[in-house]
Amino acid sequence: MDILRGVATWFLIFLAYSCLGWFIEMVATLIQHHRIYNRGFLIGPICPIYGVGAVLGSWIFSGIDQVWLVFLLCMIGGGILEYVTSFWMEACFHVRWWDYKTQPFNINGRTCLGAMLGIGLLGVLVIEIFTPTMLSFLGGFSSKAIFFFFATLFAISLIDLSWSLILILHFRVAAGTVEADATAEISKNIRNVMMERSKLDRRLAKAFPNLEVSQKRHRKKSH
Repeated sequence: MDILRGVATWFLIFLAYSCLGWFIEMVATLIQHHRIYNRGFLIGPICPIYGVGAVLGSWIFSGIDQVWLVFLLCMIGGGILEYVTSFWMEACFHVRWWDYKTQPFNINGRTCLGAMLGIGLLGVLVIEIFTPTMLSFLGGFSSKAIFFFFATLFAISLIDLSWSLILILHFRVAAGTVEADATAEISKNIRNVMMERSKLDRRLAKAFPNLEVSQKRHRKKSH
């Protein structure tokens, strides 16, 4: 029972951080583009990469007493997670979902120093304040209540994930329908294709205005 409650509790914490990440992305787009876009990879208000990073950081670095070391490890670990996630998503969907090429000290456009510094600061807040507070708060609920929240939110998340994957497949279809040689032109055409489709397609196209088609994928198609 304790193990099951632990799994349910950490899933709820994962969702909480995913929602927090979604809110951070919303604020970032408001500052950068002066408009609010749903920047979540999924349809709902969650960004799973934030939840994964926060939970992993809480598990791995919670026993470290030096705040500066927590910051450094979270900065490096977060940068690695962002880089790997960008690489994996591009390999799966043939689209680069974010690009830091215009930012100083970027690593292949997949992460950059500014983003890593922000991740390090957020990591300190997560490990030193947020996670202990959430664990204490959820500890006040009965196991029955925790399992109810878990079952309900897990079911909703599963439906969201399934629907979102169908939507993402549209991006792969769109990537295969454009005819252009330059990556920028291909990406522009993909956005145009997506804007002509369903409302959900348009939402995702607006959420990632800087999406870029993998050149490797397009070269493979042209051959």
